[in-house]
Amino acid sequence: MHGSLPPTLRVLSFGASITAGFYRFGLAHHPYSIRLQERLQSILPSRNVEIDIDALSGDTVIQGTYFSRLGSRCLTKERDPYDWVIIQGGGNDLGVGHAPEQIYEELKKIWKIALDSGAKVMALTITETSDRTMRTRARYQALNGMIMAHREDGFYVADVCTAIPWPDTQGEQGRIWDDGLHFQALGYDMLGDAIGDRLIDILQKSQSAKI
Repeated sequence: MHGSLPPTLRVLSFGASITAGFYRFGLAHHPYSIRLQERLQSILPSRNVEIDIDALSGDTVIQGTYFSRLGSRCLTKERDPYDWVIIQGGGNDLGVGHAPEQIYEELKKIWKIALDSGAKVMALTITETSDRTMRTRARYQALNGMIMAHREDGFYVADVCTAIPWPDTQGEQGRIWDDGLHFQALGYDMLGDAIGDRLIDILQKSQSAKI
């Protein structure tokens, strides 16, 4: 191998209420980063996996605080840079009526902040909701399609929407979803697994290429 890996893998989990692990009307939180850290640490036993969380419930990428929050995390010299920044954004923007194309243009600027800091970006698609109307689903599919189609050096996507589809039965919905938008703890663990599967695949392929 060409050189040794740094002792710590630094990851930032960035977004809004889904990133925070919001459920039970905000009385409880179970962020996906709990499961993700377990998964990453299991395949990197000789490294320390650190995952910071920066999540603000209700925040939007348009006229919200995504830019200022991410900038303060990625552009400061007061802490070591992140290796990976996992970003989910746009769901709240869809909820207040912003066009998918407009949201995507703002997401590109947000991703650039992380990329310019030297981190790799893992963008997440927008997870499902209980609103099954054709109009809402079309808007979600449009934005997720743009996220999935984006190409840039150091940029990757975890399609968590496809990984956790809306269940067919009410019983399964109740096990995974809390309020039709946010997950139960089980759902957040499933989200962590979906992100972990994608990130672990990338890390393993990267290591194989260096051998």
